[in-house]
Amino acid sequence: MPFGNLAIPEGVLVHRSRRSTPTAASNGIPVSGPERTLLECCRFLGPLIVGKALDSAIRRNLTNIDRMWLMLTNEGGRGVTGTRRMRLVLRQRVHDTATDSGSEFELLYHMQKALLPKPELGFELFAASGRRVPDFIWPDRGKAIEVDGVDAHDSADRLDDDLMRQNELMDLGLEIRRFSGRRIRRDPVGVVEQIRQFLEA
Repeated sequence: MPFGNLAIPEGVLVHRSRRSTPTAASNGIPVSGPERTLLECCRFLGPLIVGKALDSAIRRNLTNIDRMWLMLTNEGGRGVTGTRRMRLVLRQRVHDTATDSGSEFELLYHMQKALLPKPELGFELFAASGRRVPDFIWPDRGKAIEVDGVDAHDSADRLDDDLMRQNELMDLGLEIRRFSGRRIRRDPVGVVEQIRQFLEA
C-alpha cells in the first residue's frame, strides 16, 4: 500500500510502496489485484511456485497473460523487486491455456526444464461416451500422460468414470502412463526420466 498515516492493525505485515498501484476490494478492504499480488510473490518465491500460482489464477479467470504483461509495463521495471522473475515466469509459459491442476503444472514445468517434447493441452478426442481430453498428449506419437491428484478417486463414481475414461483412451489407440501428484512432487527427476523413456520407446 502507499505510504500514509493510517494505523496498522496488530499482527498485520504491511508492504508500503512509493508508487500508486491499482487496488481491488475484498469485503470492503482495499487489496492488491491479482496481477500485483503475483508480482509481489516474486519477491519471496521461486519460479515454480510463482508459475503455479499464475497458472491457478488463469485457470480461475482472475487474470491472463496480456494483463500480466500490461501490469509489468505499468507497475514493474527498474527498482521494483520481482520484475525480472515475473518476466522469466511469463516467458517460460509455452502454452496459452492453463493446466487443470497444480500437479499438472508442476509436471509440465519439470518436463519443460528437461527439454522433453512439448505436449498438447486441451486436445479433444471423441470416444463412445463423448468428449475426452487427456492431461498431456503427443498426438504424433500416440502417447498420453494422466496426472492423478489426491482427490482423483474420492468416490466410487469418480473411480468408475476415471477407469472408463482410461479404457476409452486406450481403445482410441493411445498408450498411457499415469503419475500421482504426490509422486511428481517427491521425485520429479525420476518421473521425467520415465516419461522420456516412454516417449522414446
